Amino acid sequence: MPRVLIADDERSLREALVRFVKSLGMEPDAVGSGDEALARLGGCDVLIADVRMPGMDGMALLAEARKQRPDLPVILLTGHATVSLAVQAMRAGAANFLTKPFELDDLEHAIRAALGAPAAAKARPKTPSVGVVSTRSGEVFIGESGAAQALRLLTRRVAASDATVLVTGESGAGKEVVARAVHAQSKRARMPFVAVNCGAIPETLLESELFGHVKGAFTGATQARIGRFGAAEGGTLLLDEIGEIPTHLQVKLLRVLQEKAYTPVGASQTHAADVRVIAATNRDLEAMVADGRFREDLYYRLNVLAINVPPLRERGDDIMQLARTFLRRAAAAEGRGPMSIDDDVALCLKRYTWPGNVRELEHAITRATVLAAEGKLTLADLPIKVRATFYDPENGPTTPPPQPPVPASEPLPPLVDVATPDVGDGGLDLNATLESVERRLIYEALERTGGNKNRAAALLRINRTTLVEKLKRLGDRSGGD
Repeated sequence: MPRVLIADDERSLREALVRFVKSLGMEPDAVGSGDEALARLGGCDVLIADVRMPGMDGMALLAEARKQRPDLPVILLTGHATVSLAVQAMRAGAANFLTKPFELDDLEHAIRAALGAPAAAKARPKTPSVGVVSTRSGEVFIGESGAAQALRLLTRRVAASDATVLVTGESGAGKEVVARAVHAQSKRARMPFVAVNCGAIPETLLESELFGHVKGAFTGATQARIGRFGAAEGGTLLLDEIGEIPTHLQVKLLRVLQEKAYTPVGASQTHAADVRVIAATNRDLEAMVADGRFREDLYYRLNVLAINVPPLRERGDDIMQLARTFLRRAAAAEGRGPMSIDDDVALCLKRYTWPGNVRELEHAITRATVLAAEGKLTLADLPIKVRATFYDPENGPTTPPPQPPVPASEPLPPLVDVATPDVGDGGLDLNATLESVERRLIYEALERTGGNKNRAAALLRINRTTLVEKLKRLGDRSGGD
């Protein structure tokens, strides 16, 4: 069992990392300082260290670890990341560099990549129903659907080349995951993987962000800065949302791809660019080329090798395999024991179209894990738009599986047909009318679902707690029904 040494002076994070490492089937060892970590290097297979710690900080610990155990992979964590610090860490020998707050998937990817394929394969739980690719990135794409298998095979083949890659697919489908997998299986795996979202950076700053700048290049440039191409030297650069890059920068990017060189803003000398570029987009670049919004020559330079990531709705039973994986990780992060998924929840997850794809599924499962009262996810724990799929607008409620009879302690209120209240003189009482309609709908939902409050709440598209409160109120006003 691989041993993971964790060095972080923040106790809450340290304890959360211990739980997460255990959930991966590995053995954690946690300390609160660099000095303590240095004394335990001999028994670990990978070291995770915070950069800022009292006494010996993470960078000093990295240097000492490299002296004592040159082959020990070190993953650095920091809440104060800069490009220059990342470059410094990678050049000093760090296996990876993560910025707080980080995604647990990214940490798992970093740990498995650091351990290498043999150790990662031993550490991974034996789950026959989950398809995995044993590479330096560990679990690349979960699922056994034809789409998932084809994607894994294509990813391996693309990784064997050093050509430029264009990854396409809907938002949240996993384009960055695929890009990281390509990098992790390539000959550049031990070098930096740097990602930049071209749509999230103001147009006026994007050139400097990509290529860097010299001191005094523009107002506010008080010191020279290495760009993303410089930070990714020897490794892989992911240009996410490449369709958002402005036309004048498209020309400069084309030059980098053609000449393998770039010029920082304000500089007179060019820098060699030993970087593999992976571009990603959820937009139709061919249509943008036809409209004149994207350069045709740049499009063909990027689209040497193409990978299309299928949307989650086309991956069949992969949805449940992914859901169970996300549930395991979320439960571990929350410090909860083993959790399961209710049959009705599974039905909702399969029926929902997931416009946000894998990212939306992960968020839904994480939310449900936090809200779940017991060790099983129920309909009431799902987001409203997901659990609404339990009710088919055309065919009515989904037929639920057989349910045990309602306990005697919770008798069903009678289904009554309450007439519209008349307040005299031909007037109508709006509040009383609305209450009558509400009472009738609630009782009908309970009758249809055999008294199951979770299903009744889902049918009414309200939270279970809301339903319980309404039943109490209606019961009090109807003589204890």
